[in-house]
This record gives sequence, C-alpha cells and structure tokens, in this order.
Amino acid sequence: MNNKSVVLLAVAFVVIVCIGLIAANAISGSHGTVKTYDASNDKGTITVKHGEAFNVTLDENPSTAYNWTMTASPGLTIVDYDVVPSQSGVVGAPGIHVWQVTATGTGDQQFSGIYKRPWEPTFGNETTYTLNVKIL
Repeated sequence: MNNKSVVLLAVAFVVIVCIGLIAANAISGSHGTVKTYDASNDKGTITVKHGEAFNVTLDENPSTAYNWTMTASPGLTIVDYDVVPSQSGVVGAPGIHVWQVTATGTGDQQFSGIYKRPWEPTFGNETTYTLNVKIL
C-alpha cells in the first residue's frame, strides 16, 4: 500500500467516525441533557418527544415517614428513582426524591402523586403534585 492509499483510508475512517458521532448526538435528543422539573412546575404542562427522558425532583423527608407516592399514566415509564439525602449534615433534614421518567407512549399523559404517610388515610388536604406531559 502506498502513502496515498494510507492517507485516503485515514481520511475515510475519520469521516465515518464523525458521521457516527453526529448521528449519535442527534439520536440522544437534547445533546444528551435531561431536563429536570420540580415543585415550581406543579400543575404545569411540558412537551417531550417519544423516547425522551426527564427528571422530576421533589423535597421529601423520610425521617418523618412522609413520602411521595407517585403514579404515571400508561404512556410514561418510571425508569429509576432515588432519595438524595440532605447535604446539611443535620439528622432528620429533608432530602430530595428524584424520579427518572421516559415518554414511552403518545398524546396527553400525567405524572402525579401525593405526599403523606402511607398508613394514614387521605383527608384531601395533603400536598399533591401533577405534571401534565404532552408526548409528540
């Protein structure tokens, strides 16, 4: 193989890798970033693409036995969830509950929940959260 062939192969390889990276970036949606919604988005509406993921973060204090019980309509899938402890170092300080949700359906969907102790009845004055999701 002569030098010209080696250079042409190297250029072709670089072009193929660049095309692959561009395609991967386009497939990942918003350049790999996942949007996060919180209590300020309560009762709001967001628009996402089918297959797109987003996070919801809400304050939670498991040390008091209060927690969020969330539900997702059939077009949304809760992929993961976790409670991030407070960084204050104070025992009993509230943390943040994080849910990762993926849009798996189409149309109007809803991610909602109630903040209460699981064994207590629902009285109607509990804190609730609703995020309306329009999937394109």
